[in-house]
Amino acid sequence: MPPAPAAASAPARPLPLFDHHIHSDMRNADDYELMAISGVLTALAPCSSSHEARTTGQAFAARFDRLLDAETGRAAAYGVDLYVGLSVHAADMTDLDSALAGVDELEKRLDHPRVKAIGEVSLRQLTREETAVLEAQLRLAARTGTPVMVETPPRPRRSPTCSRYWPGPSSAPASTPRSSRSWTWTSTSSVRSGQPDRWRSAADTDWRSRRARTPCSPCGRRSRTVR
Repeated sequence: MPPAPAAASAPARPLPLFDHHIHSDMRNADDYELMAISGVLTALAPCSSSHEARTTGQAFAARFDRLLDAETGRAAAYGVDLYVGLSVHAADMTDLDSALAGVDELEKRLDHPRVKAIGEVSLRQLTREETAVLEAQLRLAARTGTPVMVETPPRPRRSPTCSRYWPGPSSAPASTPRSSRSWTWTSTSSVRSGQPDRWRSAADTDWRSRRARTPCSPCGRRSRTVR
């Protein structure tokens, strides 16, 4: 008697995954489809800087609601269960009053079932205003028992200790004291718009055309620096 044919094996299902940190509101909807195909069933989208100056508490509230309503709905259309973190990010601040009003708007939404954290919180220019807003959000988190997502800030202004963030020799006259030169930071997300993602000197007028790779003395890595 011939052996019974083996039962057809069911196709392997992808391992269910949870993406704990994705800036999906800055991504194309196709990425949700790819996430779902890859097995990402649940994700958490923090409220990072959108590099839009927010001058009122309502401006922050509009960003929060966009994440809570539009973004979670966009993810659900592809089968991804999206949760969010909300925060007033230092890079979007214009003044202390409007940022604290944004914190008040954040507090109103902490009971929303989709809000799982306060974040990302960070510093940019290390000002008293930024520190006050960061402390306000940490106090809110402590009072409500909400987890906090902290974004490591860039290197301190005028103190680039790692050559990965050093602009290289400046075109400013050698007699110009290093401490008196004006250094600015452009965040990594602005690379998409053709801007640099490293420290640069305001004295350098043709910095776009002069790039070099400088080794990082602490870690030995080589990364692009802008003079």
